[in-house]
Amino acid sequence: MTDETVIVKPCVYVVHFTRAYLHARHYIGMTTLPIADRLARHRTARGAALLRRLLASGGDFVLADTWECATPEEARVLEKSLKRSGGASRCCSICKPGNGRGAGRGRNRYGMHAHTPSRQPV
Repeated sequence: MTDETVIVKPCVYVVHFTRAYLHARHYIGMTTLPIADRLARHRTARGAALLRRLLASGGDFVLADTWECATPEEARVLEKSLKRSGGASRCCSICKPGNGRGAGRGRNRYGMHAHTPSRQPV
């Protein structure tokens, strides 16, 4: 039996709500787990209270964007920066297609390369 250690880079992610929950339309989080595992935890009530309430109310969410970071500390700084930027809709590629990634730059307005996954609920 081989003991393979999977190395996962920390990342910051934005989930877009398929319908608003009270005032909220997004959630920004940070994880050191594979993103699919983290989102699965959100769906099984082991995640953020906001997402638990959204799901309990019949709402749903999709992964909008992810940003890989070199260290957990860098991810925490980026997460805080995104949260303090005046709303997650500013960095959500579903709300603002292109969102700074266009014009051949490949970086968003935070200077980070962003990965925009498919829009399927996860």
